[in-house]
Amino acid sequence: MRWYRYVRNLSMYYIEKDH
Repeated sequence: MRWYRYVRNLSMYYIEKDH
């Protein structure tokens, strides 16, 4: 399973938007 990749991408996007 490679869901961590999806979560990582979401996290980065979220952080970029939050910042």
